[in-house]
Amino acid sequence: MIIISSKTKLIDAYSETGFELIDYQLQKFQASLKDEGIESDIVYVDHEESLEKYNQNPVDPEKPDEIKALIDSIHQSLQQEILNVLIIGGHQIIPFHKLPDPTGDDFWIYSDNPYASTDEDYIVPERPLGRFPDGSSNDPCLIISQINNSIKYRKNKGSEFGKFCYTAFVWEKASKAVLDSANVTGHMHLILTPPLKQDSLDPKLLNKKLYNYFNLHGGENTPNWYGDDGTGAFPVAFTPQITNTNIEDIIVFTEACYGANILNKKIDDAISLKYLQNRAICFLGSTKIAYGPSEPPSSAADLIGVKFFQNLDNGLSFGEAVMKAKQDYAKEYITAGIFDDVDQKTLLEFVLFADPSLKRRVA
Repeated sequence: MIIISSKTKLIDAYSETGFELIDYQLQKFQASLKDEGIESDIVYVDHEESLEKYNQNPVDPEKPDEIKALIDSIHQSLQQEILNVLIIGGHQIIPFHKLPDPTGDDFWIYSDNPYASTDEDYIVPERPLGRFPDGSSNDPCLIISQINNSIKYRKNKGSEFGKFCYTAFVWEKASKAVLDSANVTGHMHLILTPPLKQDSLDPKLLNKKLYNYFNLHGGENTPNWYGDDGTGAFPVAFTPQITNTNIEDIIVFTEACYGANILNKKIDDAISLKYLQNRAICFLGSTKIAYGPSEPPSSAADLIGVKFFQNLDNGLSFGEAVMKAKQDYAKEYITAGIFDDVDQKTLLEFVLFADPSLKRRVA
């Protein structure tokens, strides 16, 4: 595994002391990986010393194309068919790629796909890749918490079971199809909104589940997710504060538009960051507008969810599960001759906030 970050940007965001704390925790993280037989290296893209062994020169941490080229060169030098990549920091530390939206519904798509791709065709990734994001603050605690949670997750046996789904009323059938694709023991909760609203949701329904799955509306400039009754009513269904409950080690998949949008967001401004603060182990969502059907068969974001859950159930790591979900999605649609702009955008906009080498624990 290659652990990628920027020393300059980490110091700018968190001071020299904050950087040293993060670096120390990353070294502990490396030790936990080694205990599992996983070799890793910490690479600061703008730090000459950490690049010496690869005979690479530092690159500009504000230029994602240069960072991608560096990752490609390191991958080639290692002569490994598959290379796990973990990015440390949010957009302010290692920026997302800013890609044109083929649908035109959003002007830009923020994506990690190019970092996960071994060539210039970045629609379909070939590397398992995840990111430990940070909130827009000068506190390194969120990054450090994610590192420590990954270390802890490797050491503990599984205890989670069951699955929870919170869906807009109009997407009940489509959501049930996605939820049914996740093959786990325990209770299945499928909650509709409306009639339920955020002030009547029992947070305990989220607790100690293996999967939390959401099929709700989201907005670029709001921290909340919303329901839909089909008549134009969009009640507030879920807020960051609801995650202040026992959600440690939960795996989250959301189809909410902008569900993984963290640009210029503080922790309380993004449900994704709030989940991670409360030690969810994995979060998969889209940075822009996501698409899905009102009923089966699954397509677009729904199909990403189906394949992601199935891959996890089959023993793939978080990063492999996302990579293979995107690969199989593209292969299936291209073969059928129906790979359109929505499909391309779907593959680009879904990003993984997790250690890509971790696997779902079995209770």
